[in-house]
Amino acid sequence: IQIRFMDGLTRKSSAGGDFMYAEDYVYYGSKHMYGNSVGKLTDARKVYTSIVVDNLLNYKKEFANGLHLDAMLGHSFQQDASSVATQVGQGFPSDDFVVNSVAAEYINMKTSISKWSIQSFMSRINLNYRDRYLVTASARTDGSSKFTARNRYGFFPSISLGWNVSNETFWNNSGVNMKIRASAGMTGNQGDIGAYAWQPLANGGYNYIGENGIGLTTQGNEDLRWEKASQYNLGVDLSFYDGKLTATTDIYRKDTKDLLYNKPISATSGFTNQICNIGAMRNDGLEITLGSNLSTGDFRWQGNFNISFVKNQLTELIDDDGILASGSYHALKVGEEVGSFYMIKMIGIYQSDEEVPAKQYAQGVRAGDVIYEDVNKDGDIDTVNDSQFVGSANPRFTGGLSSMFTWKGFDL
Repeated sequence: IQIRFMDGLTRKSSAGGDFMYAEDYVYYGSKHMYGNSVGKLTDARKVYTSIVVDNLLNYKKEFANGLHLDAMLGHSFQQDASSVATQVGQGFPSDDFVVNSVAAEYINMKTSISKWSIQSFMSRINLNYRDRYLVTASARTDGSSKFTARNRYGFFPSISLGWNVSNETFWNNSGVNMKIRASAGMTGNQGDIGAYAWQPLANGGYNYIGENGIGLTTQGNEDLRWEKASQYNLGVDLSFYDGKLTATTDIYRKDTKDLLYNKPISATSGFTNQICNIGAMRNDGLEITLGSNLSTGDFRWQGNFNISFVKNQLTELIDDDGILASGSYHALKVGEEVGSFYMIKMIGIYQSDEEVPAKQYAQGVRAGDVIYEDVNKDGDIDTVNDSQFVGSANPRFTGGLSSMFTWKGFDL
């Protein structure tokens, strides 16, 4: 619903939702290979709801001096909830009994209920002076139930400036349209950390000598907070010959701090990982896009070329002097790229048995086997002492080229 209070002032309210109900009912009879000769039934229900409510207040005003004002205040709320119940039974009197209430045993029973919500307060103001000078400033505060009360809210401001040089009197008749852009801002990320990431969680069903018990399943982390990314961007848009040729260039720096990560921890704690804010990283990038729209008579050529370069580096880690494993062949370390490979380095092939060090020869290494770099020079090759950073999974650049030719009713 949209309400107009006065000239230029409107309020818009909207509400929407996603609602899903799913039922899984699978019965394998006693003669089916999955029925285990006694019959097996899986009976599951899942309900999911997502509700979003938005309220926006907009004000637009055009002043006599050529200044255009567009301002907005808003509030948004979202809540997601889900519940799942699954039961698997087996051992039925006959294949005519296909409800779990008559199963001889329950081989799996699982229930879960989850709910999380987020609300946002936001504001934005756009200023446009004679389509020459453009300013956009915004600020928003987001609060998520995935964080503890003291860290629940994050503040994320931004500002962007634009200068349409082409609309200046000194630029007239140049044949080139140019716009210069600059921006700085901060965004927040709560990541895929689960609805109750900050809370220690317990689960039932831990039975001992027939008695039911409760066991901790996650450690929780009350210090969890928003992952924040600050980005600075400078760009230039160029257009030649009434838009027949275009070029866009952007350079940026993005600093992300309080990275959310499921950090491996010592199993002596009773757990193997914990959601943490592990550190910070930096991305420096360059993006270039070239376009064409040329025609003569019935023939037209439209082309597009783009290329981007990104340099990534981990700048801070909880354990600055250590290495944090992030998979079987990856690790995190200050100064290295996020996505770096960490493994034993292959440096060649043994050409004869005489080249094989005595320790490795005794372990069965022979001519034709791989030579691995012995980092600590102890004669043994093992992942603990001889692993090293050997490269990155990140591409040095990405790009694309597209071209379309059109002639009358044909295109290629």
